Amino acid sequence: MTRRALALVVTAVAAIAVSIPAVGQTAKPRIDDPGLTFSTTRLLSDGSGGLVGWNDESRTLTHWNVDGVLVATCKPKFGPTGNGWAKVAARDDEAIFVFSDTVVGKSDERRLAVVDIDRCEIAANGPFPIGHPVYLAAGRYDWLTTTRPVAKELDRFVFVAFDEEGRTTAAYDAYDAIDELVKKGKLEAPFGPHLAEMAVAANEVWILPKARYVLLRPPQGGLPLRTVEPPECLAAKGTVLTGEDAAKMFRDKILKQIAPDDRKESEERLKKGSRFTGFEFSFGSVVAYRRYLAMTVNDPRLKGRSRLDIWDMVTESLVAVLPFNSSDRLVGFSDERAWVLAEDQSVRSMAVPELVEPLAEPCKTYAKLLETTPPPVASAEATESN
Repeated sequence: MTRRALALVVTAVAAIAVSIPAVGQTAKPRIDDPGLTFSTTRLLSDGSGGLVGWNDESRTLTHWNVDGVLVATCKPKFGPTGNGWAKVAARDDEAIFVFSDTVVGKSDERRLAVVDIDRCEIAANGPFPIGHPVYLAAGRYDWLTTTRPVAKELDRFVFVAFDEEGRTTAAYDAYDAIDELVKKGKLEAPFGPHLAEMAVAANEVWILPKARYVLLRPPQGGLPLRTVEPPECLAAKGTVLTGEDAAKMFRDKILKQIAPDDRKESEERLKKGSRFTGFEFSFGSVVAYRRYLAMTVNDPRLKGRSRLDIWDMVTESLVAVLPFNSSDRLVGFSDERAWVLAEDQSVRSMAVPELVEPLAEPCKTYAKLLETTPPPVASAEATESN
């Protein structure tokens, strides 16, 4: 046996030994274990291929590594309580909360707390003076928010980065880009923060309007505004829904993602036949991982009515276009897999191809996808977004 062959055998045996628990030792839970569900848990990407969970009912944080193995459980001794509201974001083994235990608009004191999950320690805790956060995300060294200013300018929102003390460290002005899209007829006005998400890929902040599939890099680091759009064959935009179409969209895509108390109230409204008007976004979720951005784009031409587009933001090019189910939600991904929260609130992994080379011809890749993926059975007229 050659030295190389012997080394391979030794490596293989060592790998098997590591994967098998010692006698009397219980295997650690995996996030995709059969029977495990997350109906009261918000699952967030940790930016490194793993996931962080926040259980609204038990007020418990969990951290799952890139392989889906549970590495930490923490019940932090701080607000928010079940009586208030909280926005949550995660990065590596940290979770940040911006929260209040009062009704918004009634002596609403916003606070923030950063938790080291693995140590179960409060790393920071203090006031949050920036405004009411609509969306939170992790920056490279700080945190990002789309927020309504404290001054309560109902028609104005800000995109900012802030530190653990709640101090604004950078402001990102995307309104010139948004106005340009409106003028060109590519984006309907008015524009609000509930129609945008923020993400960091390749160390740059990007703003993604949900009303249209477009990626905006606001001016930063001496670089000017940059607008990146997909090829026309992959274009998508939001659409207004009313009546039963709006109620169905609300049940399928929104109820599952809100806090249990709010969910119960909304379910009661649905049962009583409340009229709904909704807006179906151009994409469902976005997850950043190192230099990549993964987005689940609404696509009524495919059987699952959605697809997973992965961008390399260094080359500003698509590296993967994959089928996806609109009833599922992308919660994380890495070089090897995507983590998907399924309709039954279980988590499964989805294989992703090697993210090495840009797609030479994205439209041809998409055409093959259309050929191999059966179209939807029901008519897509009511919810078509392209």
